[in-house]
Amino acid sequence: LLYSDGISDAENAARQDFGIEGLLRVSADTRQLPLADAVAALIHSVETWCAPGIHRDDLSLIGFEVAE
Repeated sequence: LLYSDGISDAENAARQDFGIEGLLRVSADTRQLPLADAVAALIHSVETWCAPGIHRDDLSLIGFEVAE
C-alpha cells in the first residue's frame, strides 16, 4: 500500500491518530478480501475513526496486487 499522511494522521474526537497501527490492523483484517474491497474498507475505517469536523486532509491510498 502507498498512502498519504491524511490516513495515518486522521484524528478521532480524543485527538488520537489513526496511525500506522490502525493502517496495519485494518490491512491485516481485510487481507483475504479483493483489493478494491480492502481499500474501500480502509477508507471507511479512517472516515469512521475521524471526529466530525476534525479531519481536513486528503485520504489517498494506492493498493497493489502481486500475481504469483
